Amino acid sequence: MITLYRVAHCYACDEVEDRLRELVLAHNVVYVEEQRPPELAGKEMPVIVEGDEVVCGKPALHNYLAQLARDAELWRKYQSDVCYVDEHGKSC
Repeated sequence: MITLYRVAHCYACDEVEDRLRELVLAHNVVYVEEQRPPELAGKEMPVIVEGDEVVCGKPALHNYLAQLARDAELWRKYQSDVCYVDEHGKSC
């Protein structure tokens, strides 16, 4: 499960939360202020935690969300009950 840790009144946090919502992927949003979980101590918000992976910092978050979008697109592409024709004309 994807968990977004964020603070209130944070533009970068809003952007990441909006992107997760746009991707229509299950995720939790946790607002933190003074009392942060130990694994987030000293980390700049927003932070995404998925399993053992902790992602923070603008470049890392951008790359993570881009990869997540690609993975979601592929998953949805092949999980429907419609026929798919690839770029070589092969179909299901």
